[in-house]
Amino acid sequence: MLSGWLKPFFGFPPANTINIHPGPLPYTAGKYGHSVHEAIIEAYKTGILTQSAVTMHFVTEEYDKGPIIVEYPVFIKPEDTVEDIAKRVNEVERVIQSYYLNLIIHGKIWLGQNREVHYNSGIVIPQFLN
Repeated sequence: MLSGWLKPFFGFPPANTINIHPGPLPYTAGKYGHSVHEAIIEAYKTGILTQSAVTMHFVTEEYDKGPIIVEYPVFIKPEDTVEDIAKRVNEVERVIQSYYLNLIIHGKIWLGQNREVHYNSGIVIPQFLN
């Protein structure tokens, strides 16, 4: 689990290497920190996006473009600042990272040979108020 590692990462098999990103991919690919949330606010104001997200993905040779495991929505309020969204995103990251990593470790989510993501039936998607 790279936990938001900011540099390209090579050498480990994608099926065993996971990262978390504080925004929807591919829209915020290559961005990090507040630049992600600034882009989200701008996209919200111009009607491109209606929400942000926390995205967990398998890591491949293409930076921030690995197969997506989960993209969990983070809602935006009209009065939100960059800091408001960052706080809400961080709260979701802390919960879903351990939850989905546990599912991967126990073989309930896995990466197929053609880099497609597989899910066992019966996975419960955690619900948050955000």
